[in-house]
Amino acid sequence: MVRPEKEPETEFAKRLRSVREHLGVVERAEFAFKLGVPSTTYATWERGKNEPPATAITLLRSIFGVNVISLLTGEGEMFSQSSPTGAGALMLDRAAMKMAIEAVEEGLNGRSLSSNRKAELVLAAYDLLLTDNSNKDSIIRLVRAA
Repeated sequence: MVRPEKEPETEFAKRLRSVREHLGVVERAEFAFKLGVPSTTYATWERGKNEPPATAITLLRSIFGVNVISLLTGEGEMFSQSSPTGAGALMLDRAAMKMAIEAVEEGLNGRSLSSNRKAELVLAAYDLLLTDNSNKDSIIRLVRAA
């Protein structure tokens, strides 16, 4: 018998649970398996006890089409549009976003931040990568100095 799920403690955890439920996956263990992580690890993410690493967030995007910005900040559609070519559609440079997430994770070096603060750093890193010809190493140095 499965224990009832506790309410998520953070807004990020609520959004993560919403993704799973929207995809029609009832059991956390099944979703964890699809991500290749232990069910206990995934459960801590969804309860808000811990946050997933950038690699897991990248998997959510690549496997399920989760909009990373929406997951991290709550802004925008939960899932990326299958064809982002319509008028006014935002084209995300996936390689730059991945690099931004990795740089922030590496720059934090295990320091804990709220989901919103981490999302702000990722967005700032993404913008720097696209506009200032910055590279991953310069972003890591900036995050470490923050």
